[in-house]
Amino acid sequence: MTDVEKVAPPSDWTNNYEDMGGDMQWGEDGDVAELVKGYGLDGTVKPLFAMQSYTGEAISLFELSSSHYLYNAIEGSLYQIHTPNDLQTIVTTIDDPDKGMGALEIEAL
Repeated sequence: MTDVEKVAPPSDWTNNYEDMGGDMQWGEDGDVAELVKGYGLDGTVKPLFAMQSYTGEAISLFELSSSHYLYNAIEGSLYQIHTPNDLQTIVTTIDDPDKGMGALEIEAL
């Protein structure tokens, strides 16, 4: 069982592959794979969660080479999450009304 099968998405996020953009976004030649190559990152992109479309946000969380990243499709921006560094704690932090995504230690790439 992978991490994503054990960890439920945060509130207002989904782990449905098609709702997350499917192959166009996440396939071998998809938008995210091309984006990470442009940053010189190697490895297989593993989509984890994306914000539900009704939120008006286009933010996705994915794993690449044992690191976690946030991708903002509207801005075309990519951020590496430094802490927390495990998926369950990332989800718990995002879901915490007193913390949220702002409490993640991230680095813009």
